[in-house]
Amino acid sequence: MICKVIVLVILVCFIYRLAFTEGYYDKGRISKIIHQQGPADIKKWHPDWSKYHRTWIEHFPESEYKHMLWNDDSIRELVKSEYQWLLPYYDGLNKNIMRYDVSRLLMLHKYGGIYADLDMEVHQNFYDKLSPNLPNIVGSNISSDKGVQNSLMASPPGHPFWLEVISDIINNPKLYEKTDALEGIVVIDGTGPGRISKTILRLNQPFRTLNANQYNHPKVFFKNKYATHKYTGVWKSKDNRNYVA
Repeated sequence: MICKVIVLVILVCFIYRLAFTEGYYDKGRISKIIHQQGPADIKKWHPDWSKYHRTWIEHFPESEYKHMLWNDDSIRELVKSEYQWLLPYYDGLNKNIMRYDVSRLLMLHKYGGIYADLDMEVHQNFYDKLSPNLPNIVGSNISSDKGVQNSLMASPPGHPFWLEVISDIINNPKLYEKTDALEGIVVIDGTGPGRISKTILRLNQPFRTLNANQYNHPKVFFKNKYATHKYTGVWKSKDNRNYVA
C-alpha cells in the first residue's frame, strides 16, 4: 500500500510539472479546431447525430476550421502516443463513458479548440465570444452537474487545467472497481461534470462559464442562442463503444 501511495504521489507531481512546462501552454489562442467523438461506423450513431454534426460544419466551415471526429481507436492512439503515463489508468476505467470523459480533456489539452458532444446542435458561430486565455465550459441548470457540463468546452492548447482534472480522476480508486454498480451520479461525479466542478473549486482558478441558456438549454430559444443540447443521453442505458453523448 505504501509503495502504491509513493508511486501515485510521484505521478501527480509529474503531471503537475508537465502541466506547467514553460512554452507548452499557448496563452491567448484558441485553436480553430472542432473536436467531436463517436463510433467510426456512422451507422451506429444515434439517428439525429448526423443532423447536429452538419450544423457544426455549416457554422464553423471547413475552409477555416479543422473538424476532428474521434473514435475509440484514434482516441486510444492519442493516449498511447502523447500521454503514455496515463494509458494503464485510461484502460482500467470501469466504463467506456469514463474514457470518453477523459479523452475530451486530452483533446483540449493537446490541440486546444472547441469540444462538443454529438448531440449538441449549433445555431451560429461563437468563436469570437470565447475567452481566448481561459478554459471555457458550458453552464448547466441540472443540479447533479454542480454548475457546469463537459458537453461543450473550449480552450487554448496546453492549458494546465485539463491535466489537473485528469489528476483528480486517477486519484479516485472507485472508478477502477470492476462492478456494474457504477451508474449515473458516480460517473457524473467521477469523470464528468461533477468532477470538473470539484476541480474548479479545488484550484480556485478562473474560467469562463458559457451561459446555460445561450449554449446548452434544450428548450430556451431566442436570437442570441448559440447552441442547444439535445440530450440524447444514450450513455446511461447503453454504456458500450457504440454510444457517447
